[in-house]
Amino acid sequence: MPQPSPSDVHVDSVLTALSVKYANDRDSYIAGKVFPTIPVQNQSDIYYKFNKGDWFRLEAQKRAPATVSAGGGYTLTTDNYFCDPWAIHKDVDDQTVANTDAPLNAFRNATEWVTDQLLLRRDAEWANAFMQTGIWATDRQGVGAGPTGDQFVQFDAAGAVPIDEVHTDVKRIHSATGKRPNVLVIGADVEYVLKDHSTILDRIKYTQPGMISLALLAAAFDVERVVVADAIYNTAAEGATETMSYIVNSKSMLLAYAAPTAAVENVSAGYTFAWTGLHGSNATTGRVSRFRIEERKADRVEAEANWDMKAVATDCAVFYYDVVS
Repeated sequence: MPQPSPSDVHVDSVLTALSVKYANDRDSYIAGKVFPTIPVQNQSDIYYKFNKGDWFRLEAQKRAPATVSAGGGYTLTTDNYFCDPWAIHKDVDDQTVANTDAPLNAFRNATEWVTDQLLLRRDAEWANAFMQTGIWATDRQGVGAGPTGDQFVQFDAAGAVPIDEVHTDVKRIHSATGKRPNVLVIGADVEYVLKDHSTILDRIKYTQPGMISLALLAAAFDVERVVVADAIYNTAAEGATETMSYIVNSKSMLLAYAAPTAAVENVSAGYTFAWTGLHGSNATTGRVSRFRIEERKADRVEAEANWDMKAVATDCAVFYYDVVS
């Protein structure tokens, strides 16, 4: 059965200046905000990884007269990517188009819907690739009290000092990689706690009155950017009552170094490989096409994108979970 049906889009009287559509703000999607995207011509290929230790070892030596210089070098290993295709379509039948009242536009709405579907999927795959335990060299768990090892006091518990915890891991990453982490990804619940945290408010009260912005949080945590992961999705099956959930666990956090430019010669905690060599797909949202299906008396609006999201330098990030209670 067509969705929406002809009766769904035509009513006896309609407010032409108003229609209601629930969707994430496009700015809520974070998959393209954190790590660089590398456009690639092939669906799969290998890339080189430089051995970290070779670039930090003291190899240069004093040179005596009439002697050769000290020699050295570096080793390479390889890894691979494979860009999985993701696609979704919406059929727009002729009867629905002919019976649609303003301000609805069947083809515009279909294009927005398939685009949002890919953006939702892209953020979900980003969360699976980067915002989980077991991915990075260090995972840290928040506890209510008495932390041991890499645990820490949850940010909404008594005695928590979030800035100190993050600064500890800024030094941890820098001392292991030579790179200072420059981005902090926070879940929605973490954002609310941090913006109202007494230890953070106390540090800025003499210089920045009012609410704490993301820019102020970034300065407090000594990173360039704080990114809030607050896009939501419906976990219920079609026809069932909506069950909304955050795509990224709202109580999680990621501190990472993200390369400023997309190049595999640049170390970065993560990269997104986007296959742009297929039918001219762009690196962000792939491509949207429209074609006729005559036997259905409908036009199909289809969106497709191809990507592989990889943690390529696992010591360049720290993942935090159970950050708040």
